[in-house]
Amino acid sequence: MMMSHEKVLDMSLHGFLLWGSMGFLMPLGILAIRCSSCIHQSSNQPKAKLISFYSHALLQVVSLVVSSGGAVLSVKKFENSFNNSHQRIGLVLHIAVWVQAFISIRRPKINSEEIRRRRMWWFIIHWIVGTGTCIMAIFNIYTGLQAFHNRTGRSTRLWTILFTAQLFLMTFSYLFQDKWDYLLLLLLNKNKQQHDDIDGGNVHHLHDHDDDHDDRRISSQILQIKDLVIVNNVDPPSSSSSSLDKINTLAFYFAKTNALKNLFQQQHI
Repeated sequence: MMMSHEKVLDMSLHGFLLWGSMGFLMPLGILAIRCSSCIHQSSNQPKAKLISFYSHALLQVVSLVVSSGGAVLSVKKFENSFNNSHQRIGLVLHIAVWVQAFISIRRPKINSEEIRRRRMWWFIIHWIVGTGTCIMAIFNIYTGLQAFHNRTGRSTRLWTILFTAQLFLMTFSYLFQDKWDYLLLLLLNKNKQQHDDIDGGNVHHLHDHDDDHDDRRISSQILQIKDLVIVNNVDPPSSSSSSLDKINTLAFYFAKTNALKNLFQQQHI
């Protein structure tokens, strides 16, 4: 049966209103509030979370208004016999979005331990109703596209592909938000490690330079001692080996002292 052009326009408008409200604005609102739990710790964190919260609330209110417009259009223009899954799920969805709106305005403020427990149960109910409504809405958009094809004979392949791509991008964004802080932390740690390696190389270079300076100073002292022993040596030539042993013993003493000093400094770095 051929449908009038006006009827086709009404169905198309109904579909766009329901897609815009439950298929785009509602998931976008969920992404907005999701950001508040994934915001990196910073000095402007409270302000960023406040912006995320009010963005979520605004998107959900606009979604509620647009979906209500689509429901009014369906009541006025279509036969609502509720003999198919698309209409029955649509009725449940319109009830659910208003229930969710009522739950949202009853959000308890935390000012005591008892209120904290109530807030926990409120959050669980709010999350279950919101997530369930969003999933049912996505499923109903697909059934609506199929119903539009069956009623008009027009292809909905392009709209199905575009809506699926949108869902893929939103799902990826939803899942990626949990990993953003982790990736940022890895990046910061990598930069810090590189900075520490550079600083560590400079420190080791300075220590090596100091050690070389100490070795040169000790060698100079040993030569001075040799000269002093030779100048003051009044023993006969047969005792020269004994004097050299003393010099070598003294040199070993200075070298051992320097090694112990270096070891002590390394333990305290």
